[in-house]
Amino acid sequence: MSETKKSTTKTTREEPSQSNHNMKVLQSVLLSEKEKNDTKTFVQTVVKDTGVYDAMDDANKKAADIMEKDGAEAAAKYMMNMAGGDYARMRSMYG
Repeated sequence: MSETKKSTTKTTREEPSQSNHNMKVLQSVLLSEKEKNDTKTFVQTVVKDTGVYDAMDDANKKAADIMEKDGAEAAAKYMMNMAGGDYARMRSMYG
């Protein structure tokens, strides 16, 4: 019987920790989804609806499309990759 109590006590102690971990993971996922939605809204209302998108060159349009679809972090990774990892070059390519 004492073994059962030990197991129960141990499980009870781990559950709040696991629960906290799961909550942090869920919050992270929800936050990243909110950020993606905010970014999508930004690209649509500020870049595309104002005509700025039409004035962009193809490279910047591609970056804006990635930002709209996958978020700002994905767009930054794409732009840095296209510039060969050189920040100064990326800035000259994308502004």
